[in-house]
Amino acid sequence: MARLSSQNNIKGAIGNLIFYESQGQKLVRTKPSDVLNPQTPAQQQHRMRFSAASRFLKPFRDIVNETFTTFGGKKSGHSAAMSYNMGFSMKGGYPDVTIDLHQAIISYGNAVLPPGLSISKNEDLFELKWDTSAIDGAHAYDKVIPVL
Repeated sequence: MARLSSQNNIKGAIGNLIFYESQGQKLVRTKPSDVLNPQTPAQQQHRMRFSAASRFLKPFRDIVNETFTTFGGKKSGHSAAMSYNMGFSMKGGYPDVTIDLHQAIISYGNAVLPPGLSISKNEDLFELKWDTSAIDGAHAYDKVIPVL
């Protein structure tokens, strides 16, 4: 079923066509055809790589969508991050596909570290400190998401 809104936007399926919107563009595609042999080793490996990359990136979705937009051209940040990590951070083959954490990235672009950044470890805790007075618009109560 497709829906036509008052702004003449159509979403949904009519017959073999699927109408949808992505990044502000109205798009149409055909429904996927039945897969003749869905269990080839190459297909299974690709599905495992896709699944591993998706599970890895899910907790970082907001960061990925914000920082990967310059990497992927017209792709969404999440699609660009999936593409990168599926291409460069996978190791092993079917059925033992894993993420190589030394190659995986969750942020793309030029990030400037805050001045006076220091890190210390006390027992099981890490403490990060930096100078907020040297950054325009920064406040002592700003939040940070460190990935160690």
